[in-house]
Amino acid sequence: MKTKLVHSPSFTQYVKRLLRLSALTATLLAASAVDSTAATVTLTASDTGTTQSFTGSSNWDNGQAPSAGNDYRTGVYTLRTDGGSANYTFAGDSLTMGDSVTTNSDARLAIRTTGTVTISDLRLNHGNVAVYVSTSSTLAGSVTLIDWGSFSPTAAGRTLIVTATVGGSGQLRVSTGNVILNHANNSYTGGTIVAASSAESHLFVQADGALGSGDVSLKGGSNGTKLTLSNGITNSYIASTASLILAKDLQSESVTLSFQGVNVIGNLSFDGGLTWVTAGTYGAIGSGATYQSDIFSGTGLLEVTGIPEASTSAMLGIGALIGALVIRQSVKKSKAGEESGRIGL
Repeated sequence: MKTKLVHSPSFTQYVKRLLRLSALTATLLAASAVDSTAATVTLTASDTGTTQSFTGSSNWDNGQAPSAGNDYRTGVYTLRTDGGSANYTFAGDSLTMGDSVTTNSDARLAIRTTGTVTISDLRLNHGNVAVYVSTSSTLAGSVTLIDWGSFSPTAAGRTLIVTATVGGSGQLRVSTGNVILNHANNSYTGGTIVAASSAESHLFVQADGALGSGDVSLKGGSNGTKLTLSNGITNSYIASTASLILAKDLQSESVTLSFQGVNVIGNLSFDGGLTWVTAGTYGAIGSGATYQSDIFSGTGLLEVTGIPEASTSAMLGIGALIGALVIRQSVKKSKAGEESGRIGL
C-alpha cells in the first residue's frame, strides 16, 4: 500500500515564498553584474567640423557612442549635437560639462538642431549650453548647476528655450542672445546673473519660481541686458526672499514686468548692490507703483519688503548677541554687589 504525502497549506506557502526569494536574488545578481560594467567615459578632444559625439563615437575615450549605464564627462572640450531639425536624446546616464578647476571653462554643449535636445541628467560645472543655429533650440530634461553653468545662445537673434528643470547649489549665468526659462519651481539656489557680451542678453522668465531661490543680477554694458517676467499664475518669478540687483548704467525699460499683479521680493538695488531701496511697490512710470522708474516697463509691480541682506542680518545678530552679553554681565555685577552688601550687614 502506497502512502500519499499531503503538504499542509503552510508548507506550500513556504515553498512558494522560497521560490520567489530565489527569483529575486537572481534578479539582483543580474542587476549587480550590469552595474559592474558601468564606467566613466571622457571626451578627449573637441568636436569640430562635421564630427559630433552627442550620439556618435568620435571623441569618446572608449571609442563608442554614448549608451545607458555609463557616465560621461567632457572636461574642457566642446560636445556637438547633429544638425538639422530633428530631436536628439543623450543615451548616457549622465553628462557633466566642464570641471571645477578651470576658472573659465571652454566646455560647451553646441546644439546644432532647431529641434529638442533631451538630457536626463546634465551637470554644468563651469560648462555652458550654446545655440549653433540662427533661430532657436530647446533643451529638455534635467540640469544641475554644480558650481556655475551658463546658457549662452552665442549671438543676437538666437534663442535657447529651456524646458528642463534647473536645480543644484550653483549659479546660472545668461549671456549673448535670448534665453527662455519656462519650467516652474526650479530649485537652484546660487542665483542668476544676466550679463551682456558681444550682443544683447535677454532673459525671459515665463513661469512662477523659474529663477530658483537666489538673487537675480543684471549687469550693465553697451550691448545691454534685459529681463522679462511674464505668464506666471501667482507672479512669484523672483523668490520672496531674493534681491533684484540692477547695474546703475542699465538702459531704460531693461526690466519688463509683463503681468497683472505683484511679485513680492526681498530687496531691490539700482546701483549694483551698493545701496538698497526703501520698502514699497516699484514699477514703470504710470504703473501706479509708489516708486516709479523708467528702468521698468509693463503693468506689473514689484513689492519690496526690505528683508536685510545676509551680511546685514549677521551684523544685527552679532549686535544683539553682544547686547545680550553686556546686559547679562551688568546683571551679574549688580547681583554681586547686592551679595557684598548683604555680607557687610
